[in-house]
Amino acid sequence: GSILTGGAGSQVVNVKNSKIEGGAILIAGTGNNTVSIDSSIIDNRGSSTANPYPSLRAGDNAISAAGAQTTLDVNDSKLYGNINISDVAQSMLTMVNSAVHGGININQGIVSLDATTVDDAITAKNGGTLSLGTRTSTFSNKFSGFDTLEINGSTVLSGGLTDAQVGNRLEVNGDGVLT
Repeated sequence: GSILTGGAGSQVVNVKNSKIEGGAILIAGTGNNTVSIDSSIIDNRGSSTANPYPSLRAGDNAISAAGAQTTLDVNDSKLYGNINISDVAQSMLTMVNSAVHGGININQGIVSLDATTVDDAITAKNGGTLSLGTRTSTFSNKFSGFDTLEINGSTVLSGGLTDAQVGNRLEVNGDGVLT
């Protein structure tokens, strides 16, 4: 199944100690949307390709949102599929002790990872901050479109930074170590 919500105003979705199989979370509110996922599994791998919502088709998104602003908190959870909040004007994604078996796509905002694994690329369409917490986070070293890389722990970037990651400018700050 899936969780679908939308319409005028703000949308709030809380998922705790749950498992969604063959589906995803789709939020399309015109206001400020808030999603909290705690100790849960969102698995979009078995969803039908005949699904009328393209963003919920198999192999695509575990979470998809559109609207003015989306705040997404993911704790102690596993997501199979992408997090796609690129149709949101401003977003704040915080992930702690979690895994995304897919990528993360935002329009503009902050992606904060602490003890989190992301299998595919982390992309910002119009800038933002990628913040790495004090505990090691693992991602494919593929990130692009961010204006700021904030390092609060020890981070290793194999092969360094590429022009595609840096773009016009990338500010690196924080009290961590980048090697």
